[in-house]
Amino acid sequence: MRNVWVLVLWLSVPLAAQDYTVNGFSYNNASPNFNKGLRLKGIGDYFFKQKAYAKAVPYYQQALELIPNEADIAFNLGRIYQEEKLWRLAELYYNETIALFAKSENFDKSQLHAYLARVRMAQVKYAQKDNKAALIIINELRKEESLMRSMYPEAWELLGSSFDKVFPVSAVAVKEQ
Repeated sequence: MRNVWVLVLWLSVPLAAQDYTVNGFSYNNASPNFNKGLRLKGIGDYFFKQKAYAKAVPYYQQALELIPNEADIAFNLGRIYQEEKLWRLAELYYNETIALFAKSENFDKSQLHAYLARVRMAQVKYAQKDNKAALIIINELRKEESLMRSMYPEAWELLGSSFDKVFPVSAVAVKEQ
């Protein structure tokens, strides 16, 4: 119940009425669409955490229309569709997440989501029984091991937990040769 109350309070406070600046970005000067998009994303995040995916999707889709450079929105849509076993839609949103990395203002956050999207794309390929495509993605990610381990351990752990049992490191190394 506390989470609902916090969400209601957050949604009731207009961001534009505050002097709110993060990393040099002034939310006071943000467009009304941006602020509305953030609120829609917040509602989508709430439903996503509750695993109420059918309720989260419309909020995320509206938020993505208003703030199209937010990689985590596309990523969460991909996760929802992956959970629902809608593989093509999951791939679509994971590809969008990866593409957003190249043009995002929030480089670190979008790079994390790009790595996570690539790992989850490999999961989708594996679920579709396309082991070759899954292995290609895994091998590409393993080439970036040092960066992932140091900067994005969450992505590296997801890669390891997802595929070490299915594709042991030795099997990946053999396939690379």
